[in-house]
Amino acid sequence: MTAAPSQTVRSVLLAGLPRDVWPVAALLARELPECTAMTVVVDKTPVPPAGAVVPLASRYHERLGQDLAAFVRDCGSIPSLGSVLQGFAGVGHSLVVAPSGDLPAIAGASLHQFLPRAQADGGNGAGFLAAFAPFRFAARAAEAGKFALPGDGPNSPLAMLGPQVGFDRDRYALMLREGCAWRCEVKSGTVAGGVLGPDGHVKSVALEGGEAIEADFFVDCSGRIAALLDASPERIDSPASIFGKITCAVEPLRGDATLPTWTADAHGIAARIPTEDGDIVSYRHTGEVADEHFSNIAGPDAVTQDAPAAPVAAAWQGNCVRLGEAVGSLGSALCGDAALLAEMALHLAECLPARTAMAAEARAFNRRYRETLAALSDFASAPLLLNRRSEAPWQSLARGAPSATLGTRIEQFASRGHIPSFEREYADRQTWTEMLAGLGIRPKTYDRRVDTVPEQQAGQILLTIRRQLETSLAAMTSRDAYLAQLG
Repeated sequence: MTAAPSQTVRSVLLAGLPRDVWPVAALLARELPECTAMTVVVDKTPVPPAGAVVPLASRYHERLGQDLAAFVRDCGSIPSLGSVLQGFAGVGHSLVVAPSGDLPAIAGASLHQFLPRAQADGGNGAGFLAAFAPFRFAARAAEAGKFALPGDGPNSPLAMLGPQVGFDRDRYALMLREGCAWRCEVKSGTVAGGVLGPDGHVKSVALEGGEAIEADFFVDCSGRIAALLDASPERIDSPASIFGKITCAVEPLRGDATLPTWTADAHGIAARIPTEDGDIVSYRHTGEVADEHFSNIAGPDAVTQDAPAAPVAAAWQGNCVRLGEAVGSLGSALCGDAALLAEMALHLAECLPARTAMAAEARAFNRRYRETLAALSDFASAPLLLNRRSEAPWQSLARGAPSATLGTRIEQFASRGHIPSFEREYADRQTWTEMLAGLGIRPKTYDRRVDTVPEQQAGQILLTIRRQLETSLAAMTSRDAYLAQLG
């Protein structure tokens, strides 16, 4: 029976695909009291492979105690310092987006404010971009195939680096399962229905074989349980919804590149994520694509299906929270979905164990969910909305209105090179600066604090910083050599 409202949650059921369920179960297994029973229902429905790229340094990984060596050894991940965006700012355009901490400020102003302004070079921004290039330390290291961790040089430019890992989500799930299955009762099956209690909460779920399982709280990674409470949830518009189909390689394709790459073409966005076992390729597109185009991008053995729906507006309803596939998808570049799952698993762990009434916990979780979703969506949507392609779907995207927060970022950077901050930021100001500049946004004016520093003094400071960056870059080892040292 469902516990009385005054009681603490005593049982939790998680259900969905392994790639969504186990990242949540692994964290809850560590965070929940041992007296809280955990049941994991793993849906074994065959699905195409899925890759992900997430920051190595995150609170989620810290709580799990995961490090780079474990990712490489057990998950076959390919670490890198950045990702490549191709074709978004026009055919042939390429931009490395590398997570990066801030460069040193000068007199309180960001370093890039001291570089040639757009109005100083005829308004086309070429001087600004050329002057900025040597200071893009993390991006240059990524392009050169080098690697290091911030802890390797905490008092050097290495501290700016933001290592990331690209991996097969199913292999990652297997790694996590091995570490937490002892804590859970594990069942295989697909949720086929359920029963609501008199309080309107989910009382039990039924598997396809007929087995009924009761619990106090449900983590739904498929959408089948939450549908008992709301079959048509409100969803938040995603710019990538224009690309309604997704094609994935059945078998990973091997490749030599080590940087994850997102390529925009006339019909959509192709993602290629290198892993130890080969490249995992997916292509989100309009559906108006010839078969031979699929073969060129994802190989001859590929599966095409409807793209996931846009994210729900509220993830926690009653005694059920949607995560992973049940939430929906940001559906754009830079792997926001996997990052959202990790962040929300962390938020959930911080809200549990709850009382069975759990209204306050649901409000707190949904507030954090919306803030996290906004931060990730802004970062992933920027390359789409700032595209400079000529094809109809891309023109439609470029005419679309950005979110209020993304619009403010673009406006303030275009106006005076400033990057504002909002709740639960996903990327540092330096990362935003490099991406917006790389996508063609140029500051029209600059921070007036620049005028308080004599030009000769500013030039000497910039030269000193540049030399430090060059020295650190030259001393960095290659990615392969670095991994070899891990054993």
